[in-house]
Amino acid sequence: MVARWSQENFFRYMRQDYAFDKMEQHAIEQIDGDLEVVNQEYNRLDYRLKKTRENIAAKEICDILNKQNVIYPDTELRLCYKMAI
Repeated sequence: MVARWSQENFFRYMRQDYAFDKMEQHAIEQIDGDLEVVNQEYNRLDYRLKKTRENIAAKEICDILNKQNVIYPDTELRLCYKMAI
C-alpha cells in the first residue's frame, strides 16, 4: 500500500513540475559501437595490484641493502623501516 502511495505521489510530482503526461517522445537512438565503458571494479583491482607490486619491489630492495650492509640515505632508511612494519 505504501509503495503505491509513494508511486502515485511521484507521478503527481512529475506531472506538475515536468509535464510528464505531455511527453510524446518514444524515440530510439543507436549506441556508438566504438564506445568504451570504464569498469570501476577492474580499475580498483588494477590499482591494488600495482600497489602490491610496488610494496614487494620495495621490500626486496630493502632486503638486498640490508644483506649488503649498505649505508643508505635517511629517506631510504625510512622506506625500509615502513616496509618492515
